[in-house]
Amino acid sequence: METGPTTPDTTDAAGATLTLAPKLDLRASTELSLELAARRGADLVLDGANVDHLGAHALQTLVAAAKAWEADGRTFTIASLTNAAQADLATLGAPDDILQTGGSA
Repeated sequence: METGPTTPDTTDAAGATLTLAPKLDLRASTELSLELAARRGADLVLDGANVDHLGAHALQTLVAAAKAWEADGRTFTIASLTNAAQADLATLGAPDDILQTGGSA
């Protein structure tokens, strides 16, 4: 069972895209945190098209990253979030836009 949070990213002039793993649980949160830290300082798009489980700890990791990107004036966006992950956000009481920042770039 794959629990790693990401697959290789792509980078272009607009920043990087990080593809999230299907299962973002407690176990995946540590690696996710490391992957995010390695990309800090640039605009980032998270591809959530494969996420079928978003747990509370992974959500906390993502929210902390969104706050860090916002403090840096960078854009942090999650795209193509699955219905299952959106349902997990709702179950956890998180607003739909919790993982978005506008940045100033």
